[in-house]
Amino acid sequence: MGSKKILAIFGNVALFGQERANIQVFEILKDAGHDILLAVNDRGFQWHIQPEIEKRNLKFKKIRFSWNLKKTKSFKTIKMYFTDIFKSNFQLFKLIKEYNPDVIHVCNDTQVLTLLPVLLFTSIPIIYRLGDIPPIKSISYRFIWSKLITKRINKFVCISEFVKSELLKINPVLNNIDIIYNLPTKRIILNTEEDQLPKKDSNLITFVYIGQINEIKGVRILVNAFEDLNDRFANTRLLLAGDTEHSVLAKELMKEANLIKYKNRIQFLGKVNNIDALLNIGDIGVFPSIYNEPLSNVIGEAKKNGKASIIFNSGGMPELVQHNYDGYISKTKNKEGLLEGLTYYVENPEQLKIQGDNALKSLVSLGLNMNSFTSKWLKVYE
Repeated sequence: MGSKKILAIFGNVALFGQERANIQVFEILKDAGHDILLAVNDRGFQWHIQPEIEKRNLKFKKIRFSWNLKKTKSFKTIKMYFTDIFKSNFQLFKLIKEYNPDVIHVCNDTQVLTLLPVLLFTSIPIIYRLGDIPPIKSISYRFIWSKLITKRINKFVCISEFVKSELLKINPVLNNIDIIYNLPTKRIILNTEEDQLPKKDSNLITFVYIGQINEIKGVRILVNAFEDLNDRFANTRLLLAGDTEHSVLAKELMKEANLIKYKNRIQFLGKVNNIDALLNIGDIGVFPSIYNEPLSNVIGEAKKNGKASIIFNSGGMPELVQHNYDGYISKTKNKEGLLEGLTYYVENPEQLKIQGDNALKSLVSLGLNMNSFTSKWLKVYE
């Protein structure tokens, strides 16, 4: 396979699952010998994304990306939004002329929508890694997707069957779709990054949550369900890893936990760099997303560490878990349904090891290993 020049449009500024997964794809393409250049955001790139890009020696070029319109929609905000769209298209057009890529790689719906003027009128093939369902609730967005985007993209790479099914609702005759699950996130840990993690305690069954501390991730439901669990079984503990500094919900739940009897049983750890170390302290992962999550990186990370997962039947997440084989899929998306799952493992502790081993084995069958992931992505670029 010949080396290709790939221009990846990557204007994100946060560093969550979607961003980590995309960075992993970029690194694989670079290591395979492709010349890849990232078009990154000239505002906010340095906050979280730049250190990850530089650790992997990925090339980048800063251009303007438009911010999403805020709810206020003031005249100033609207003016800046459309001014930025003009700037971003002009700078992308210029970058394409300078770099002359063989392929353009896109991976964010907002960026695709705002950069359509250039993307529609270039003949360069476009590969779209679709890490979320298309935003088609409004008539205008649905029109743009059905009449413009789906007809312009040369190849869609969906991260789950669920995302593919949502894409086909827009254009049922699409046949240029591949599915490649996310690889368990590769996290580069610096020696200077030390986490203050609790000790492993074999006398406790430790449940671990990793992710954003917000309502749609089911964190409030999880904490409330665990409180009921701990009232019945004192040998349980819940560890939650995620940004607490910028989360209103985290502050609220932490305050409650400190005021009631669960102080030593519910621990908010804040951001954790060494996720593998955290999962090895725990016995099982709990990821009860309420919304239809496209997939889940943390389920893969749990599997990699030999841990089963308790989840809700949300979006693409059940594609990674077989009920009572390598995890537990709650019947209902509420406290009662989640409590049943938590209780199951406390009452059947031998299943923690059995299903954890099954979870590790499932990495191969699901294609969640480096060989499979690399092979599939290189085939996309053949």
